[in-house]
Amino acid sequence: MDLCRYLLLLLSLAVVGICSLLSCPYHLSGAEVHGATAPGLARGQEEATRFVLGVLEHYQSGEKKGSGVRLAFYKDNGQWKAFPTDFNTEKELSEAVRSFPDTVMWTICFDGRALGGLASKNPQSYNFYADIGLQQVTSKGNVPTVGQPSTLFSGWPGGQSYRPLVLNSRPYCADDNKWRPEKSEAGEIDAIRAYLQKTWKLTKNRLSRATIKVNKSYGSHVRGAKLISVNIVGVKLIPVEEDNDQNTGAWFYVREEEVKHLGSNMLLVDIGDYDQSGDEEAVFKIQRYNNDGYMLYYDGFKQNVEFSWHYH
Repeated sequence: MDLCRYLLLLLSLAVVGICSLLSCPYHLSGAEVHGATAPGLARGQEEATRFVLGVLEHYQSGEKKGSGVRLAFYKDNGQWKAFPTDFNTEKELSEAVRSFPDTVMWTICFDGRALGGLASKNPQSYNFYADIGLQQVTSKGNVPTVGQPSTLFSGWPGGQSYRPLVLNSRPYCADDNKWRPEKSEAGEIDAIRAYLQKTWKLTKNRLSRATIKVNKSYGSHVRGAKLISVNIVGVKLIPVEEDNDQNTGAWFYVREEEVKHLGSNMLLVDIGDYDQSGDEEAVFKIQRYNNDGYMLYYDGFKQNVEFSWHYH
């Protein structure tokens, strides 16, 4: 039975890869993929019964070096939910591993394509709060990386790391809404300004003293929408929360007259229709003061759920 499931998974990955090559070109220009092979999955590993999304993390500095899997979200009764992170005592932390599926077999996704597969397994227990949701890679072979190590996605610990990659417990990676890098338009920035003024009741004088600098911009002609990341400098238009400046890495969803602030201090990891619902899911990396994690937007960017952890 295990052999049959193993063969079916490999066949599914092959089909996804062929379809991606035909219809889903990379949209992060210049991104270089390393080790993009399908490593053999360890026998005896059972896929979780839940529909799970995780993140393949690559550590290049500090106490952690190598690759690990972070379980983040699962789908239950048609709704995306985050795995729990509210373990507040040493006893709760020692038992936290029970809240996660013991083993998972994954498809590695990037830009609408499957880069391969791997298997992961829970450790015996978690020693630190920052380890919540982490699993060990148990399959053999190369683990794909994209680009070169940098500090961009390193979060609170700092140092160097490769960009994270979305993991799906099902063999679905396609980006049917075809989100691609696309330059933002002046009218879209004006719409963001108007949204900021209305939402936080800003005076025209305060608004005029702020400069909005675009970091990244992605467009979907299928959806007729944009995702725009900005830094707001000169004047803090979005209220600061605790030690985090909400005016840095602020993402907005813009579709005609509709503008929505998705969140701040975030980087886009990937977009895909991971559950084959017809709508995309977008995974962002959260990087805040003493707080890293992932945010999942779904249902046409109308709903979101957060998985995050603290370091102390």
